[in-house]
Amino acid sequence: MGSDEKMNVIQYAIVTYARSWSALAAVRSLGDRGVRCIVADSVAFGAATFSKYAESSFVYPDPADEREFIKCLVNKCVDIHKKTGGNILLCPIHEEVYVISRHRDRFPAYVHFVLPEDDMLQRIQHKGDLIALAKKYDVRIPPSWYGDVKDAHTLPGGLSFPVFIKLPESSGSTGIYRADDEQAYADIIKNLSGKVVIQSFVEGIDYCCCCLLQEGRAVVIINYKALRTYPFRGGTSVYRKTIHNPDIDRMAKRLLMNVGWNGVAELDFRIGPDGKVYLIEVNPRFWGGLNHAVKANADFPYLVWRMAEGITLQPIENIDRKVRTRNFVGALASTIEEMTSIHKPGPAWKDFLKRPRWKTGKLAITSLFKTIPLFRKYIVRRYLKQKSFDDIYDPKDPGALAGLAFPLAVYAKYGKINEKLLVSTSAKKVLD
Repeated sequence: MGSDEKMNVIQYAIVTYARSWSALAAVRSLGDRGVRCIVADSVAFGAATFSKYAESSFVYPDPADEREFIKCLVNKCVDIHKKTGGNILLCPIHEEVYVISRHRDRFPAYVHFVLPEDDMLQRIQHKGDLIALAKKYDVRIPPSWYGDVKDAHTLPGGLSFPVFIKLPESSGSTGIYRADDEQAYADIIKNLSGKVVIQSFVEGIDYCCCCLLQEGRAVVIINYKALRTYPFRGGTSVYRKTIHNPDIDRMAKRLLMNVGWNGVAELDFRIGPDGKVYLIEVNPRFWGGLNHAVKANADFPYLVWRMAEGITLQPIENIDRKVRTRNFVGALASTIEEMTSIHKPGPAWKDFLKRPRWKTGKLAITSLFKTIPLFRKYIVRRYLKQKSFDDIYDPKDPGALAGLAFPLAVYAKYGKINEKLLVSTSAKKVLD
């Protein structure tokens, strides 16, 4: 693994964003190695909260309230240290990584992080700065333009429809808009202000590149392909397989090693029909398919813990390239969405409920039965007969299944449910 010299022995880990399957993967990885895990989120419960590896949990303020959020984390660290005298790894999972990075100097010396410097974190996350970095280090990106929206009332030269209009600090699907023609483009642009990134759409297949670097030196890189996403036309990966692509590896290294990256990063790539590899974006934090990397012998949470202890890590080469992982609930939802988009039983049933007649009832029953062969094809053959590891269910840790209650709680409280509500640190902010 690396040098036997230890600067710190870390017995505790605070893992944030407990609602996510990524946090669950991190808690299982660390807890299985004897690290005492405390999980936290701005909501009262999540998947990681119910894991047997979570010693305790607490609720922190919305990270958008940076002062109170950091105050809460610092006080919790102080409390743990007073009771135990132990060192603590603070392991941010989602967008709270930016807040923690900005305020890292407020934490006591016994709290440890594995994060790049804040200015580099901001540059790599900022989509305008990323364009400049990619050009500087010869990393191919789709045709792109960055500037003030006032100068983009017509599509900038060199770009063609469809295009994506992105806010520079957007994350995930929030703050990203697609325009397929001039009218859609004009409708989007007129409602925006400040600077924007406009990027041509590149047809192709998406790949996720997961990296860990130690002071600019690559420790492990693993790539996986999303076989299924939710929503099914494009979104979070819910069924994946490991792949190896030297071009993706080279481009990821070229960017991250040149900027002296330290810590984890996830890079989204797309391979076009011509075989060319394009960098789409960089997320300087853990990613939704973290469980996939762990199962493929790229145990990022464990490696981050060892880095925090001061260990110099050796490169990890023995990646299991046969691994497949799934989030069965997400995969099921994606498949049902696809099936119903093909045969659309909903309208027939709505018609029957409005006009309960023999004819409308027959059409409703027929439309439902048409989905049965598809269910067998997509669910049984694709997910149940293929050997894969699940993000949620683990026979050694079945209690985490209770985390499925979180999406239901969101629906009960807000009367709606979508990806933005599930991943936002503040559901209220999304609805406003």
